[in-house]
Amino acid sequence: MWSSRRERVKEICNSQNIFSIFLDCSLKTCLERNKKRKPASPDRVIHIINAKMEKPEKPDISIDTDKIEPEEAVAQILNKITKRRLI
Repeated sequence: MWSSRRERVKEICNSQNIFSIFLDCSLKTCLERNKKRKPASPDRVIHIINAKMEKPEKPDISIDTDKIEPEEAVAQILNKITKRRLI
């Protein structure tokens, strides 16, 4: 399901400079971060999303947010954008 939607977006944006970013983290981390949100989503929603989300086959950037701080993730994304001259 998700794969076909991603492919459709790529088709629609064919003339645009786009790339995919996959931000990954454990279910445990998702649940902890969700509790800090106002309002938080029910835990069951996080479990459903976790079960249904498919990792992209070949993302341009893949970042494990369990292992790096948000600032480093942003730096990696900006670096990629800058190298591709999107900004």
